Amino acid sequence: MFERATGEIRTPDRLITNQVLYQLSHSGSDSATLRFGIRQPVKTFMTFRTPPHPVANLRTNSLFRRAFGDAFPSNLDVAYSLCERGGVGQGCQLVHFGSGTGSVSYLLASRTGCSVAGVDSSAQLVDLAKSERQTTDVEFQHSPLTQVPYPDGWGTHLLTESILTRTPTLPPMFDEIRRLLSRDGKLLNSEIVVADGRSLPPEVARFTDLMMGEDCLRTIDGWRQVIEANGFDVLEYREEPRVMRRNGEKLRRALMVVNMLRRTGRFSLAEFGLGAFENDFDETAMAGLRAMADGTLSYASFISEVSMLT
Repeated sequence: MFERATGEIRTPDRLITNQVLYQLSHSGSDSATLRFGIRQPVKTFMTFRTPPHPVANLRTNSLFRRAFGDAFPSNLDVAYSLCERGGVGQGCQLVHFGSGTGSVSYLLASRTGCSVAGVDSSAQLVDLAKSERQTTDVEFQHSPLTQVPYPDGWGTHLLTESILTRTPTLPPMFDEIRRLLSRDGKLLNSEIVVADGRSLPPEVARFTDLMMGEDCLRTIDGWRQVIEANGFDVLEYREEPRVMRRNGEKLRRALMVVNMLRRTGRFSLAEFGLGAFENDFDETAMAGLRAMADGTLSYASFISEVSMLT
């Protein structure tokens, strides 16, 4: 059961996300106190006129979710491991950034006994999360991830799975994470990484730039430097090589279906914002598979705590 949150709650005049992952289109309602003890801002989210980011389209697609899972590009094993290593358990309050359809949040609450506050900037995904099941230990909010309507210091832990990889401007995101965490709270994040001393093939780099933003990929050391530069001390990190290998296997199977649908005119890359790859998609996909198989494109997890110097 959730404990009522206390402390100062921010209600900015306007909540305008500066991220590029999703297009927000949602109207706020009158202030109401939820079982979290959170007040929703009495304002309206502005609707973006730019098209949704390709990742947003993919995450809401049921075929993609069945093929790759709701935790993609991470997986449930990494989320379980991070929570176990980070000390998530009974009595803890976990903020889950990018909770999507909620399946991972529900499973983490069931496995660890913690309370989970799932936050996602896609209204469609949050609606799905709320509709699939209801428990007293899990709550979902539709909100920009840089303006989350929870009190300062609410969370004992915050989990995010490659959301930072897909965030073009990191300082506002880290500012919000520090605000949400208690003084001894822990950040549990996992990210796509590039192996030291290697570079992605040009066609794969072009694809990742479109999907996640230019210069979004870093080495493990690069991520450690970014995390520490934004007010955290990295306690532990590890490469998770099996994650990308499994993703490669899933991608290889999915490509067979996608190519069949493309040949019959039942699937268009342009529908997902990937029209630029219509003519060389096969070559790009195969180069990506090779980068996953040889370890050039990998995955890593990090556990950090708020620096005492901040």
